Amino acid sequence: MFFLRTPTDREVEAILSRLAEVPCNYEPVGATREELRVAPPGYALQAYQTELGRGDAVFEEACSQLSRFGNYPPSFTRVVANGSTLAAGLCFATLATHFGFASLHPCRVLEVFREEQPRRFGFSLGTLPGHIGAGEERFSIWQDPRDGVVRYQVQAFSKPGGLLGWLGAPVFRSFQRRFARETQQTMRRRCERAAPPVESRG
Repeated sequence: MFFLRTPTDREVEAILSRLAEVPCNYEPVGATREELRVAPPGYALQAYQTELGRGDAVFEEACSQLSRFGNYPPSFTRVVANGSTLAAGLCFATLATHFGFASLHPCRVLEVFREEQPRRFGFSLGTLPGHIGAGEERFSIWQDPRDGVVRYQVQAFSKPGGLLGWLGAPVFRSFQRRFARETQQTMRRRCERAAPPVESRG
């Protein structure tokens, strides 16, 4: 959805309310529950990760950030949700500004997971009608039990969604590349304060 002016939160919430029972705009829904080595036919696969630090404090801070959409880069995105708790079924939209206009990308949380052995937390989302893309994305925080290193991992499959998506395919792919770069930077920056101080020597 494209706008010549940035919609208000109330306007976004009204759009999300209308989409509450609307199916996702792609198949197969739920495919990111498993590690994907190849994308479903007709989709492109994205997978990347970054190290956030080491230790339980970093893990908990990363989980806290992810649970409130703190992985979304504030430089060009803002998240508006129709609820305050991350849970399956929650509808939210990414409001992005670029090239002098605003675009709205509605999604639904498909699954929220937390595991203890090994420690892992995250959620997956599916795109809804009106999103410039069609597909699914999984964000997760994982702590390596061997050394305590915490990683932020993203896996997604997507394609341009609908006629508008195909016409705006270059914008869509540009948005994806920028998001991939900046979401990793954002999570590293937001978890820095939880990292243990470096011991000085000498």
